[in-house]
Amino acid sequence: AVQSRGPPISTFDRAILYLSLCVLVQTAKFRPSAGRVPTGRLLVVSNAKVTENMRTQVGIIGAGPAGLFLSHLLHRAGIDCVVLEARSRAYVEGRVRAGVLEPGTIETLAALGLDERMRREGMIDEGLDIRFRGKTIRLDLPELTGKKVIIYGQQEVVKDLIAARLAAAQPLLFEAGVSELIELDGERPKIRFSHEGAEQLLECDFI
Repeated sequence: AVQSRGPPISTFDRAILYLSLCVLVQTAKFRPSAGRVPTGRLLVVSNAKVTENMRTQVGIIGAGPAGLFLSHLLHRAGIDCVVLEARSRAYVEGRVRAGVLEPGTIETLAALGLDERMRREGMIDEGLDIRFRGKTIRLDLPELTGKKVIIYGQQEVVKDLIAARLAAAQPLLFEAGVSELIELDGERPKIRFSHEGAEQLLECDFI
C-alpha cells in the first residue's frame, strides 16, 4: 500500500482516494514496488518544473478533471505525483465539455477546499424537465434524492484545479507529450516524454 506522510484524512477522503486508485488499476499496469514506498520528496521543483532526472511516487498522464482531481487527493494524502499534459494550459482551460456538476463532484471540490468560485458563480439546479408527448414531466431532485446539481462548466473546474495545483508549487507540466511507457511490469515503471525541447524520463512507483 502507498503510505501517507500527511495529516490524517477523513473516511470520505479515503473512499475517494481508494476509488481513484481503482481507476489507475483499470487504466494502467498497477504494480506496487517491493518494500516500503519512499516518502521523502525526490523531485527538484522550481516554478512547477522538474529536473531531467525525475522520480516520483505516482505519474499521472493528462490534466483533465480525473487526473487533476487525483493529483489533489494524492497531494492531500502526502503522496508525491507529477502530472504530464500534452496540450498547452490555454487549450486545456478553454476545452468546453459538460456543464453540470453532480453531488459527488461538488462534495469532492468542497472536501479539497476548492469550491469557492463554484459556489459564487455556479447556478443551482433543483430539477429536470422532460418533454414527452406534449407534456412536461418534472423531476424534483431534492425531493427524489435530497441533493441538487450545480451548473458550472467543466472547463471552469479544470481552471480551479490547475490554479490550485500551481499555487501549491506541485509539478504540473504542460506541452509534455508522452512517447513511451517503459517497464510497466517492473518495480519502477517509467514515462518517457518530451518537454521544452528535451526528452525526459520520469521514474514512478505507479503510473
